[in-house]
Amino acid sequence: VPALSEWLQSYPKLEGALQACALRFVVNLPEESLRNAPRLCFELQEAFWFYLDYLWEASKKELPKLNQMNFVTLMLESSDVLRSLYHSTKARQQLFQDWREYSRRVPLKGAVILNERLDQCLMVQPWKGDKWTFPRGKINEDEGECECAIREVWEETGIDIKGRVDPGEYIKADVYASGFPLKLFIVPGISEETACAPNTRKEISKIGWVRLDKLPGWDPGGSENPKLRFVGVEPAVPALRRWVEGRCAAGVGAGMRSPVGRNGPR
Repeated sequence: VPALSEWLQSYPKLEGALQACALRFVVNLPEESLRNAPRLCFELQEAFWFYLDYLWEASKKELPKLNQMNFVTLMLESSDVLRSLYHSTKARQQLFQDWREYSRRVPLKGAVILNERLDQCLMVQPWKGDKWTFPRGKINEDEGECECAIREVWEETGIDIKGRVDPGEYIKADVYASGFPLKLFIVPGISEETACAPNTRKEISKIGWVRLDKLPGWDPGGSENPKLRFVGVEPAVPALRRWVEGRCAAGVGAGMRSPVGRNGPR
């Protein structure tokens, strides 16, 4: 990563932008948080998105479009507070290593949003991605599992499922083969006409209803739609199918026997 002095030769206003990020996200943190890699890196990650979404967007000709590693490295170099704690290369490398380990272990929570007939689910595509997945994300510090799922669905789809999440209705699957399974709360009965729009910038590119029988692994003998691509979905499908079939057998919803709704990808 080029040193800050090298960046400043082409972008003299970069130092001021980094200082603005430090004032907003770092300076007022207690020392215990500054020395805690997961906590500090979470704040630096928030600062990175603030830099891209607001500072860089407003001054593209005067500020560089940094990646996250470059941004964090420059923050460690430009901030007096951070430089005093992470002045050596070894200290910075340890910070990044601790953050990677934490990110790998942090629990993921989300939701499977089902329509009223239980034959479609609401899915999202990440920003600049073309693969469908369930709304989900990493749990915040001191946040409950249901709270995390509610927040992630709200942020990624704009749908408020508060009061509709049953803590006992969920499926779990190790979708990323990390040894730490994703927990998805199942939320049925959402109308396909419900308005959807992400509440976060540059995180979600598309939202749509997808037929359950088009999910990978739902029907091993069936044909898959080559236009539909998925990520982090297939390991959760068997448990989801058992849940849906159980509800349909109990007379709740019409399951796969119902007509397909009008909205969303097929």
